[in-house]
Amino acid sequence: MSTIELRKGREFGEIISDTFGYVRTHFKSLAKGLVLYSLPMIILSGILIGSGFGDTFAMAEMGDNAEFSEAASLGFKIIAGFFLLMLTFVVIIQITFKHIHLVDSGVATNEITLGMLTQDFTRNLFGLIGLSIVIGLASMLGFLLFVIPGIYVATKLSLAPALYIIEEEEFMDSLSKSWDLTKDYWWFTFGVSF
Repeated sequence: MSTIELRKGREFGEIISDTFGYVRTHFKSLAKGLVLYSLPMIILSGILIGSGFGDTFAMAEMGDNAEFSEAASLGFKIIAGFFLLMLTFVVIIQITFKHIHLVDSGVATNEITLGMLTQDFTRNLFGLIGLSIVIGLASMLGFLLFVIPGIYVATKLSLAPALYIIEEEEFMDSLSKSWDLTKDYWWFTFGVSF
């Protein structure tokens, strides 16, 4: 059982120290899920991106002799690698927040299995991808208006993925609840997110 009470108010310094305490307490079960699900994706995306950039430099040395199909292949490797890297980020969020949800539900850390961490994986994965797209587009729109509105919107919506998985909120409810929860705590949320 966790010695850290998850649902309590904390000062800024307590959030940082309790985060490290949580990782220290639950390292084995959390790391197992993260390593088994995200590490292969990180390695594969690194290989794709590295290979694409390496081939790009080799083509640059060849000069104008490079064919269009070779250039398209390189672009595909780099795009696929970056897409896989973004997907890895979503998987890391899914595994981490699902772990927090299980601990919050009273499951002991030694009882957490990989199956529990991937429960509702497809629903959560597509929901998190959707949330990432909505938050990204809203933040980019804010950045286009001026940098400050982009930072403001990104901070206001930053709790949505956690609410979606830990609180099991619906897609739109997690966005609106994130907006509401940060109403009087914008600077605090920005500081923790930063």
